[in-house]
Amino acid sequence: MTNLNTARIDDNDVLFFANELNHYDPREFETIKSGLSFLDTFHCNTSIDRGQETYSYNVYAGFGEAKEITKNSKDIPFVAANGKQFTTKFVNIGSAIEYTIQDLLASNVAKKDILSKLRSQAMRANFELMNKRCFFGNPQLGINGLFSDENITNKKEVAKAKGKTAWDEKTAEEILKDIIDTYNNCMEATNNLIRPDTLLISSLAYNQIATKIFNSFHGTTILKQIETMLRVTVKSTAELNKAIDGETGCFIFFKNNSHYVEQLIPSFFHTEEPIRHMNGFEVGCFSRYGGLVIRQPKMFAIRYGI
Repeated sequence: MTNLNTARIDDNDVLFFANELNHYDPREFETIKSGLSFLDTFHCNTSIDRGQETYSYNVYAGFGEAKEITKNSKDIPFVAANGKQFTTKFVNIGSAIEYTIQDLLASNVAKKDILSKLRSQAMRANFELMNKRCFFGNPQLGINGLFSDENITNKKEVAKAKGKTAWDEKTAEEILKDIIDTYNNCMEATNNLIRPDTLLISSLAYNQIATKIFNSFHGTTILKQIETMLRVTVKSTAELNKAIDGETGCFIFFKNNSHYVEQLIPSFFHTEEPIRHMNGFEVGCFSRYGGLVIRQPKMFAIRYGI
């Protein structure tokens, strides 16, 4: 019988024993990243050629009234239609990946597709910038965004209730009133012709309306009441967190119709041919983006301070 107190265990045995105790999880995990709302919030116009430098569109307004004509009438009023042209530019968005011959060999041995992961990260980097421009624009480059659009004038702090605007200090009835009043503002601004069908709301505010009970008898939350009464799609949108002057959140009503608002994306993502450099390769990864086109700014209502 071997005496365990005097038995000799060499270094190789110890290493082997330690490896036996270590469990390797073959699954792969990625760090949590926030969603990119531009992909599923606004319609995407992808029919534009990548070679186009600008995109122009016209908005017309008609003027003039008719009058009754009698035998003594000497003139008939003329009508007029004035048009204004808007132009937005396109910008190239780029990132790059780099890999060596050894990376390819190691990927093959480890049965891991490193190139695919690099390409996915490049696409993510490009999309993150496109997402930022969709909401905040880049006036220096002529790229319009939701919060940088100067034609959206229906933008103000929510009404005070007992001197407070924050929703965590308001009752369920007061919160619902903020939302319904804003909805009605949209209708009034468009002469009841454009009915909002989408409500974007910051994350914290969404959690509040999703959990705060409006009708205790039925257990109906504010969120359910909004969806039932107004027949709108409500989207929790992280980009609205502190979007205006560092406020904790805001919400936005509008009609999500491509004739009224859309983003211009001539190219979501494409890669160029790899360029050989010493013992490795460099690959350019590009997107082309034109920002957010808002043809009916009066239909938007933005409220903050919640």
